[in-house]
Amino acid sequence: MVFTGDPTQRIDGKGRVQIPAAMRDVLDHGTNGRSDAGTSEAVINYGRHAKGHIRLYANHGWQKVVDLVMSTDDGSDERRILTATYFNQSQRIETDREGRIVLPQRYRDMFGFNECDLLLLGSGDFIEIWKPEVRAQVQTSWLDEKLSHYPDDFDPLILARKPKP
Repeated sequence: MVFTGDPTQRIDGKGRVQIPAAMRDVLDHGTNGRSDAGTSEAVINYGRHAKGHIRLYANHGWQKVVDLVMSTDDGSDERRILTATYFNQSQRIETDREGRIVLPQRYRDMFGFNECDLLLLGSGDFIEIWKPEVRAQVQTSWLDEKLSHYPDDFDPLILARKPKP
């Protein structure tokens, strides 16, 4: 199961954000179902690589990150960069019984996520959490630049094809 969709949710004064049912199903699947307390676990991550958003990983998606980081040579620059980016800038959280997460205050302050609308973008193994206006600004300029090298009728799925050896 992967995260899909692009719903907008409001973050309240206590930092709570409702995770839509379809996305909660992926979270629940990633933690082998909701706990007896009616909660699911997740990991939130931020950093330079995220370019203005927070990532919310279900456990199965986070495990892929852990496996990749741990597959690098211990003590190497690559491992130190990955550790700083993913492990040092992450925190475990849980949904509550109503399917909400509480974003920690320091994350809310860092990204300006205080009583505003947030865009939740399904991105496969994780959800990207953005302020809609920041997402529009970042995505439009980046995607326009990348797609400018292709014809107008270009189908991006062709990028997923792997070249034959």
